[in-house]
Amino acid sequence: MLLAAFRADWIARGQSPLTVDAYLNIVRPLVNDDEDPPTLAQARTYISDLLGRRTSQTALFHTRALKAYSRWWAAEMDEPDPFARLKFPKAHESPAMPIAADADIDKILANNKSFFFRQRRATALIVLMRDTGARRSEISRLNVTDINLDEGYLQILQTKNRRPRIVPLSPDLRTALLKYLTARRHHKYVHDDALFIGKKGRLRPDTLGNTVRALADAAGVKITCHTFRRRMAYQWAAKGGTDDALQLVCGWKSPRMPARYRQGLAQNLADDQFRRIVGGSVST
Repeated sequence: MLLAAFRADWIARGQSPLTVDAYLNIVRPLVNDDEDPPTLAQARTYISDLLGRRTSQTALFHTRALKAYSRWWAAEMDEPDPFARLKFPKAHESPAMPIAADADIDKILANNKSFFFRQRRATALIVLMRDTGARRSEISRLNVTDINLDEGYLQILQTKNRRPRIVPLSPDLRTALLKYLTARRHHKYVHDDALFIGKKGRLRPDTLGNTVRALADAAGVKITCHTFRRRMAYQWAAKGGTDDALQLVCGWKSPRMPARYRQGLAQNLADDQFRRIVGGSVST
């Protein structure tokens, strides 16, 4: 009952349901039958064990989840916060995470030889992720009415942080969407509001993820939905784009997110810019 109330209260305050659910997945196994927080000693042992198995960034996120619930619980129960003395672990720089390489994306698009409708749907999906960096949950919630081919933009109304945004369509994306929407007219779910449809109507986020994974496997490359988002952050900086603009395009709430998504790729970016501006290489 307390966990459900925590979720409802936090979402009512404007927090992302995805973030709240991620917090609950961490907290739920640790609370007792009355859904009270664990003891401070138990929380410290849990975080210490986590630091031995996972990255410091993961441990930091788990600590945030525990402290968020304990603060809420203390306010609701009119009790002292049991985790007031629980310190946040020091977060170290994460190792470089993979991005969707242009050559691999080209392989997927060239290898995409499925049936007419599925081929055009797959191409539209891949180009949309490549050229917008949109989250798969946002893509799943897109409706046909969110696409404006005449004026060249799409609107993402249902976002992670509840901040709608408008994203311009690149020429490639405009063409891919036009071809897909033409093929979509003959689908049995043509009257469904959803932009991307399949055998059961709207494609769910996990189905979109499986689709991208299957396309990548068939092309012999390693790409997931989120690698497109990291690619956007990397390519934006490499071509001289500002973080303020990237924050708007990708729909990030915090101005720290563009740099965080490039974390671990800084040397590659510096190398690319050094070769373009000066020549040679700065790699060690």
